Amino acid sequence: MLGLENIQHSDKPFRGLSIVFGGDFKQILPVIVKGSHAQIFGTCIQRSHLWGSVKLLNLTQSMQLNTLEAERNFAKWQLDIGYGKHTDETGTTTLPDHFKCPENTIASLISTIYPGINELSHPPDDYFASCTILTSRNDDVDDINEKMLSVFPGEEKELFLKLHL
Repeated sequence: MLGLENIQHSDKPFRGLSIVFGGDFKQILPVIVKGSHAQIFGTCIQRSHLWGSVKLLNLTQSMQLNTLEAERNFAKWQLDIGYGKHTDETGTTTLPDHFKCPENTIASLISTIYPGINELSHPPDDYFASCTILTSRNDDVDDINEKMLSVFPGEEKELFLKLHL
C-alpha cells in the first residue's frame, strides 16, 4: 500500500498538500481515555508542532443565519456549550426539550429526523441534505445506517466501485 510519503516527495507538513480543517476547536478535543483536562488540552491540534504552519481563516458572516431566529438561537446555544453553559458539575449537558425524540430509540430518532422515510420509494434529492444524524462512534453509525436501510421500501442493490491506480 502506498502512503502519502511515497506519492508526495516533500518534507513540508502534510507533504505540501493543502488540508482544510473545519469546526470549532473548543468542541472537538481529542479523546484521552481517563485523561485529565490538562492531558486532553495538551494533545489538541493547537499544541501540535504542526500548528505553526496552519493558516487560520475565520468565517466572518454566516449566510445561513441571516434570517431565521430559530437558527440564530441554535447557533447561540452551540456557542454557549463551548463556554461550559448548559453543563452541570458532572459534565452532563441538558438538551432543550425540542431537541429530544419522543422515545429514546434509534427508530424514534430516524422517524423524527426523516419523517415518512419508510413511505418514500424515491426521496427527493434534497431529502437527506436537509437534516443529518451525527454520532461520535462508528458502531453507532453502522447501527443507524442498518436500521435506516431496513425501512426503505424496495429491493436492496449492492454496487461495487472498481478503482484503477
